[in-house]
Amino acid sequence: MNSFVSKNSIVGIGQSIANLINPKGIDVQSAVTNSTVNLNNITGVRYYSTNGYGGKGIDINTTIAASNLNIVENTISDISGDGWSTLSSDAIVGIRVLSTSISVTGGVNIWNNTVNLFGSIARSGGNCRQECMFVYSEYFCWK
Repeated sequence: MNSFVSKNSIVGIGQSIANLINPKGIDVQSAVTNSTVNLNNITGVRYYSTNGYGGKGIDINTTIAASNLNIVENTISDISGDGWSTLSSDAIVGIRVLSTSISVTGGVNIWNNTVNLFGSIARSGGNCRQECMFVYSEYFCWK
């Protein structure tokens, strides 16, 4: 699948409803290959309730080892929620790439993006994690 997601303004994603637990600005999932996500402005992706979930600016999990994705020159800001301590599930993340030994995501080029996560997070029920970029694999973790 060849796709271009380019020059969009994604503003104000999220609500305090139970079925929108991890709102995402751009979601690149199963079997997406040979695609480019560039020059997008993503802001105000929020989870508003108190059950431990967080927004993601760009979330990538293609399950393809040779995805050939380019994530280039996107601007991401004001991503929030009450979050959780596990970055591979419900934490607040600007750009996240997930991979496991069962479903490998690879071939993702991430260049010249701007991520600004700001503001306070009120998590009364435990630890909360927030990262600008998180790349996860069962073999290594880089952030």
